[in-house]
Amino acid sequence: MKIIQVRLPDSMVKDINRALKKSHYTTKSDLIRDAIRRLLIRKTLSIPGEESITTKKGSLPKRTIAEFDYIH
Repeated sequence: MKIIQVRLPDSMVKDINRALKKSHYTTKSDLIRDAIRRLLIRKTLSIPGEESITTKKGSLPKRTIAEFDYIH
């Protein structure tokens, strides 16, 4: 697993801390990783009729929920 660094406003960090206390997540990393996974699923699945996603480097196959639903 790769480590990335993200800068967040103080208010967002406070919101994350509040959400962490009210959730089943044990770490901020778990919460943020799941939020990103859910965003990727929603964005990918919101392209009706698309079989692939075009990028500057070519075409990527459209992903399914199962492909993003990994254990972390």
